[in-house]
Amino acid sequence: MAWICPKCERSYGGDPRLRPPYVCKNCRQETRREKQSLKARGKVVPKHDGKQLRTMPYAEFLRTSYWREVRRLKIRQVGGRCEHCKTRGSFQVHHRDYKYRGNEHKHLDCLVVLCGKCHEFRHNLDIECPAIV
Repeated sequence: MAWICPKCERSYGGDPRLRPPYVCKNCRQETRREKQSLKARGKVVPKHDGKQLRTMPYAEFLRTSYWREVRRLKIRQVGGRCEHCKTRGSFQVHHRDYKYRGNEHKHLDCLVVLCGKCHEFRHNLDIECPAIV
């Protein structure tokens, strides 16, 4: 029996009596190497309990090692600049919405890196500003 790997879309064989693995052997090994590489470079989000993070008070959430790491990853992703005015310096990471709270590491596109002025401006808007939203 042959299965199709969803990652590389190549067919691979397997014992028809067993449940197929989710990806082929090559893709499993590649994923394992990627994780080891990220871990070696310190880019792995600390183990966390998403449900606990979603239910804790927001001020406490912002002090967790999980949030510090997600914040660092997002700032690095955008090149260390405010996404609105493009300045460098001190940043605040703004949630576009909170539906992914506790799972931001999987949804970095729902976060925006802003300098203090742009973040304050964003919170004072009555309407959505297309440059920041």
